[in-house]
Amino acid sequence: GGGARLAVQIASGLMPWMALREALEGSAAVLHEHRWIRRSRVPPQLLVARLVLVTSPRALVGLLVVALAVAASGAWPPLGNWLWPVAALVLQLMATYGLGLGLSPLATLYPDLRPSLVSLLTLLTFASPILYPDSAATGPLRLVLECNPFTHLLRLYRSPLQPRGTGDHLLSLAFGAGAAVLALVAGRALARRLWWRARDRL
Repeated sequence: GGGARLAVQIASGLMPWMALREALEGSAAVLHEHRWIRRSRVPPQLLVARLVLVTSPRALVGLLVVALAVAASGAWPPLGNWLWPVAALVLQLMATYGLGLGLSPLATLYPDLRPSLVSLLTLLTFASPILYPDSAATGPLRLVLECNPFTHLLRLYRSPLQPRGTGDHLLSLAFGAGAAVLALVAGRALARRLWWRARDRL
């Protein structure tokens, strides 16, 4: 029924989003919470990587929700269709790691960034098709959704359940890949530039 479809819609979007949000909020506090890193030879990047890996099972739960919904529908898609959600998961992990690398020294140097990050992520929850279907967005909201990389990841996550044309999937893949590479490059650049200043603040 409609209630079940809505539940699947929300769960399949909310779980990957929770993984991303928890990893980013954790990255913003990770150096402050691990001051010992200042006197250690452990690369701070490992702290961010650990956060990303620890939170990733939430995204896997989202994939499981999609798989169960597809199984319940009785219309199992071709095996190749499952490559899209796997690609979405990989791209999300890459982007989250890159953003976390940049956030960890930035939030150490500028502690006021942490509450601002929470507010921004809350706002982005409603700027992503998590709590409502993609098709419900019109006008300016549609433009916001199309420019939001997480929208494209969600389309890939949900593709076995809500199939689109191969061209649409490739477009979402390219958009997600571009955002992930940009996050990695920018995050690594910020980490290299700010790490020593952030370490002195610990």
